[in-house]
Amino acid sequence: MKLRLPAPAIGVLVAALLIGGVYTAAGSLSGLDRMRKDYLALRHLREAMAACVGESIDRATAAGEMNRALELAPDDPLVRSSAPQVFVAAGDYRRALAELMKEESGDPYLLGMCLVELGRRAEGARLLLDTLKATKSLYNAKQVSEQAYAMQLNNVGYLLADNGMMLEEAKSMLEMAVQLLPLEPNCVDSLGWVHYRLGDHRKAVFYLERAARQQPQPGEPEIFYHLGTAYAQTGRVQRAEKLLTHALRLDPEHEEAQRELRKLRWTLPTSALAHVDAIGPGRPG
Repeated sequence: MKLRLPAPAIGVLVAALLIGGVYTAAGSLSGLDRMRKDYLALRHLREAMAACVGESIDRATAAGEMNRALELAPDDPLVRSSAPQVFVAAGDYRRALAELMKEESGDPYLLGMCLVELGRRAEGARLLLDTLKATKSLYNAKQVSEQAYAMQLNNVGYLLADNGMMLEEAKSMLEMAVQLLPLEPNCVDSLGWVHYRLGDHRKAVFYLERAARQQPQPGEPEIFYHLGTAYAQTGRVQRAEKLLTHALRLDPEHEEAQRELRKLRWTLPTSALAHVDAIGPGRPG
């Protein structure tokens, strides 16, 4: 399952920035203007983050609001540190990489992810594996939680699998993640997806159905896309079409689901399409 932007404590961040602005702006017209811009920048940042959380990401809004925040407060530490996460969630890896390169110590996971997604695969994979190795050392020393280590295994393993890289190594990472967090649907989904990438579509369906059952409603569009794609490869074409359609209801900009659905439209008769459009996603199976 792909990286999702965590929802930070926006209210606390707003208060902190505004309090800081009051002290730095006192008694000066230019200072008051700076405080106004900081306040507006934080509002745009809040809107950008809100567009990145929840089950459906509004990529255009996230990127647009983040750009406005950067225009208003390009040197603000909170705006600058948040920008790469927002651009990654919006799917703008090139802009995320540009923002990461401005920092002396950018997030190595995000940096590795951007490099892989932009075609610099060997460089990106090396960063991702180094990050995972460091997290494993901290986990063995009991300095990070089991959940944090498992989610790092999931993030790195999924990213490698989704890009068709080091599939056996990715599978081992994801098996460990599921062993540590067997009820976490994102980890189970990732394990199913690496089996799909390895060509074992029936085993992929087994894990992806499990992930779909475990996720809270209304569910993640990525999980429905994965399961629908796996169904298509095992001959359950109408069921695949239904799940891909539902994925696009949750995330109309999901390009992979759009492509898979276009392929299926060539194989389903018109009567079957009408039947699928009339029913919801239902239960996997």
